[in-house]
Amino acid sequence: MRRISSKLLLCLSLDACSGADRGAGQTPGTPGTPTAGATYVADVVRTEYGIPHITADDFGSFGYGYGYVHTEDNLCVL
Repeated sequence: MRRISSKLLLCLSLDACSGADRGAGQTPGTPGTPTAGATYVADVVRTEYGIPHITADDFGSFGYGYGYVHTEDNLCVL
């Protein structure tokens, strides 16, 4: 019985942390909701040692550049 209840508790806590319902009450245009036709532009320059420097005009574009760099560096891990 203890094993079943601990597994149930683990499943419920993981479900609560998953964030599946995040943004459910947001209206269009609020942070976290991309607008229609949004384009992201970021410049990524690497130094001679491979350190990325990301330049962007807004946080969405910076996040796009960061994700691109992370994917380049860690594709095998993903």
